[in-house]
Amino acid sequence: VIQQRGIDLSVPGYISLTVIVVTHMPNGNSSKLFESIVLIFVINILAGLFSGFMVTKVGMSSIVQTLGMNAILYGIDIAISHGTPTQTTSALQDFTSKSFHTIPITFFIALFITAIVAFIMKKTMAGRRFEASGANDAAGVAAGLRTDRYQFSAYVGAAILYTIAGILLAGIVSQPDSFQGDAYLLSSVAAVVLGGTSLLGGSGSAVATAVGAFFLVMLQQFILATGASAAVQDVVEATALAVGVGIYGFRSQSAMLIGALRQRFG
Repeated sequence: VIQQRGIDLSVPGYISLTVIVVTHMPNGNSSKLFESIVLIFVINILAGLFSGFMVTKVGMSSIVQTLGMNAILYGIDIAISHGTPTQTTSALQDFTSKSFHTIPITFFIALFITAIVAFIMKKTMAGRRFEASGANDAAGVAAGLRTDRYQFSAYVGAAILYTIAGILLAGIVSQPDSFQGDAYLLSSVAAVVLGGTSLLGGSGSAVATAVGAFFLVMLQQFILATGASAAVQDVVEATALAVGVGIYGFRSQSAMLIGALRQRFG
């Protein structure tokens, strides 16, 4: 979403609603798990379509729209759960607890999804057009690109990825609560920024973002090992985000300065 010049603040809502639907709807009955997964995909995709419509067609700010969508998703979340957690199904828990040579299966799923997204973005015509429309909307329109379609795809694609993450999280956490996604708002933005994605859209890498996320996870584990509180974790993540933005800003200013000098003296 950031590659299309839009900060998504609805990450917690998507993830929290996903874990609630896939735990409360089956209510411990694994035979109802598939139905709950289909339902949450439909709900979240519709939410992504609505966000894309409001941003591209109505002209609403991405921050305002996704913040509002986050509230809507949390409203549905609370209406279903009433703030009460439910035990995840044994089928989902058994699946997420599987491992291959001591490496969790969730790691391989994340690796596979990252590879697919990276391939689409870097090796396909649609992916290159997606990046081009995000880098410069006016230039994209002048080149004949339907930039609004790529903005739509950003919100829908993000909703699908958030849903997959929420389903896996619901299996990892045996009794997820109604606000399970809250911890992923700051960290999701920090991972993208640390991965080198431009806050102005366009440039970015799924692989680099995954590396940024891995770095944050390792940093969190280190902080937990020291016995620090959750507040300290938030401060560290915020610092990492600030450092990433600062490095990006310095790099952008340096590139502009070098370009100006070459144009003047070259």
